[in-house]
Amino acid sequence: MNKISIKNNLSRAYIEKGNYDQAEQIIQEAFRHLVLLENKDKESFYSMLLHTNASLQLKNKKYDSAISYV
Repeated sequence: MNKISIKNNLSRAYIEKGNYDQAEQIIQEAFRHLVLLENKDKESFYSMLLHTNASLQLKNKKYDSAISYV
């Protein structure tokens, strides 16, 4: 679980710096770690990662992709 939180925070830091490709790579790694969690923990981490990924899509001007999270 800590790996997912750390990767999420690191991805957000890269988003703020404008390093969108690096942020995308890290958030995708976090999603891969998510599948290894037990069901009770997945929901909160999944919503956190979706929020970060939607923010990334908006910053990266990928509006069609971002709207799919609504």
